[in-house]
Amino acid sequence: MKLPTTFQELDLTGFDIETKQYNSITKQMVDIACAVLKKNKVGIVIRSVQSALKYIYGIGGSSDTVCDLLRQWRTENMDLKRNEKSLITAILESVDDGVLDVSDIPGDYLTAMNQWANCLQQRFAIAVYKLAYQNADSSISGDKVKYLTTENELLKQQLFPGVRL
Repeated sequence: MKLPTTFQELDLTGFDIETKQYNSITKQMVDIACAVLKKNKVGIVIRSVQSALKYIYGIGGSSDTVCDLLRQWRTENMDLKRNEKSLITAILESVDDGVLDVSDIPGDYLTAMNQWANCLQQRFAIAVYKLAYQNADSSISGDKVKYLTTENELLKQQLFPGVRL
């Protein structure tokens, strides 16, 4: 589901926001703005964060400042997810913010990525097989060799009786 990146109103219930005159944007303000956007199911991008800051605190800021603080927010949230889960899961969840729907991705790109993924899966499967083969117990004991030799001779006699003649 694609999340909107614009809003008319935000639900601020549950957030402790001081009502005072602000002079500059801080990291804590961006953290709260992102949490509010997430709660209201609005995509977290620069313009939505700037709009949220204006809505919540009545202050705007330069795109550079907001961009840097948003980058810090994403890094911290990615680190929290990375500690809790695998890196791949954290990446998948961090990019699944609903800003871009899968149907918006060009078909050529998806086709190329599917081919790449299939190739990668095949290479991974081969690597796993080789690793398993290398670690397999391929030694044959003396009794087993004697048994296999006897079986081989018996099969030769049964299958190729004309060869002896």
